[in-house]
Formats: sequence, C-alpha cells, structure tokens
Amino acid sequence: MEYNVSCTADGYVLTSLYPLTRAIGTGAATQWIKGKEKIYFGRSCDAFHKLYGKGKWCWANGGFTAEFPGYSFDFARQELRCPTVAPFPEGSCGCE
Repeated sequence: MEYNVSCTADGYVLTSLYPLTRAIGTGAATQWIKGKEKIYFGRSCDAFHKLYGKGKWCWANGGFTAEFPGYSFDFARQELRCPTVAPFPEGSCGCE
C-alpha cells in the first residue's frame, strides 16, 4: 500500500494512493469495505480511522504504529515528516 502524507496544524494525515479493501467485524458479520482510506495522526498521539474509530499512535526508531481497538497499522522503517509543519517535540508520541 502506498500513502501520501499531508499536514495540518493538528498533525498528519495519510491518504492511500489507491483504493483498498478492509474488513470489519468477525465471522458471518464480516463486512468488506473498499475505497481510499485516511488515517489521522494527532499531535496529542491520538489517531482516527473512519472504520476503526479512535485510537493512538506512536513512533520509534523502527517506524511508527497506529493502534485501534482490534486492529493496528505498522509502518516499518518510515517516518512522518512535512516541510510545512514544525516537527513534534522530541520524545512526543514515543512507543513504550
């Protein structure tokens, strides 16, 4: 999957370049949702995904992760950076 990153005063937004399919639910209640997705990464280490709801995110030397109830997105060896927005203070949103 490939994403574009954009920045706001509140944080980062990753938008998928191409439509993808995500599953929500389990068993017979599983639904398959197709489309472009956006994942929001807030300055206060909060995260949001339209299908998975509110969550949190963190970064470490090996990349960053967004965690939602029952699902997580791992971005190994990648960084969130935007030239137009000041970086987060050192130590903010670090993974434990």
